[in-house]
Amino acid sequence: MTKITRFTACLMILAAFAVMSFFGPERAAAVPTTNSASSSATTHIVIPLEIVRVDELSFGTFASPTSAPGSISVDPDLFSPSPVSTTGVNFVGGGAAGVGSFSVVGEPNTAYKMDAGSSTTATLNCVSSSCTGSTMSVNLVFYSLTKSAVAFPTALGNGGMLNPVGQDILYYGGTLNINQHQDDGTYQGTFPVILNY
Repeated sequence: MTKITRFTACLMILAAFAVMSFFGPERAAAVPTTNSASSSATTHIVIPLEIVRVDELSFGTFASPTSAPGSISVDPDLFSPSPVSTTGVNFVGGGAAGVGSFSVVGEPNTAYKMDAGSSTTATLNCVSSSCTGSTMSVNLVFYSLTKSAVAFPTALGNGGMLNPVGQDILYYGGTLNINQHQDDGTYQGTFPVILNY
């Protein structure tokens, strides 16, 4: 009777051990230890900037100053109360001064800036036989219509903003520095304007 009781207890212990082995550390080790995910990459190519000259800057027709150097300033701000001002010179005939302008087209609602390759000054050279070799200097000022409160470039890198349909008008003016007894004749000059996003 005593032997039967001990044998039964031994079976119960072995059964419990078998259950622990089935659900124990060996079963947990089969769970994966790595995982994976995927992502994507996107890009957007903007419309290239296009700049086209519409109007040339003109400093009008005037008589050369005789008592001291003079100047003519053309303000590209269309809302300026004094768009044209002079020092020591008088306009002659119907040759009035006026701003120049560029049409700028590109990516809508995007800012653009004046590149370092642009110029903030220009030299007007005599193209008449009466003033061969004579020059005058111009300090240029630009003005974005969309950013109507911002004149540039006092420092290169300032710029404008294209409107919702991708357009802007870039006006330009400046100050013409006139020497005393400047030789009479026709003067012309060119300068680069380079825009970038």
